Amino acid sequence: MRNIERLSSNWRIAACLLLMAATSACNKVHVAGNVSEDGTFDPITDAVVSFTSSGGVTYSDISISSSGAYSVDIPEGTYTVQVVHSTCNAVIPVQENPFFDEFSPYTVNLYMTCP
Repeated sequence: MRNIERLSSNWRIAACLLLMAATSACNKVHVAGNVSEDGTFDPITDAVVSFTSSGGVTYSDISISSSGAYSVDIPEGTYTVQVVHSTCNAVIPVQENPFFDEFSPYTVNLYMTCP
């Protein structure tokens, strides 16, 4: 009888852990911001913004408007944020940020220096 109770208890614990993992992976976080030139704050429209999760999934098909604004909805978690441009350099090349649903929406402004 004890083995059955222990097995039942272990099954419930495993089911709860699986449910918690599945729930957190489904929560979406809204991140928005601007890509602009450091100092002048002029918009940079042809940069590429990417968010790479700690699991290696990259979200980089993020369009930037004519005002330099971007937005993306991503699953919550920790991401490496990068902005790349053909002639400009990011002021902070790589940022690692945790994003959690309960604090959404987030604003992440990215600055670049251009020749």
